Amino acid sequence: MTSESENSDELIQVKAVLRRNLESMGAIAARMVVLMKFREAVLPHLPPAVADAVLDAFNESLEEAIPLAAEFGSLPAYSDAFFDEVLTTRAVLLRRQNGEGVRDH
Repeated sequence: MTSESENSDELIQVKAVLRRNLESMGAIAARMVVLMKFREAVLPHLPPAVADAVLDAFNESLEEAIPLAAEFGSLPAYSDAFFDEVLTTRAVLLRRQNGEGVRDH
């Protein structure tokens, strides 16, 4: 096999890996959009007492997620996105606990 042929095979393999990674990233991004829109749609409707219970449950679930987050600690984009979503969700729940941001339809 020639060097040119080997390089071509490697390039094909690299392209295949990149394609799979982009597909995976696209799926993750789609899920994030849906979850963010769900948060925006649902959390403003929670009564303050329910928001309090949800915040407690959310904080407990984060304790389970912290070890996973630590595994990705070397990826700043993961850590930034993780903590941004945690802070955003907590902020909405805290506002609801205080009776702010009520939406009645």
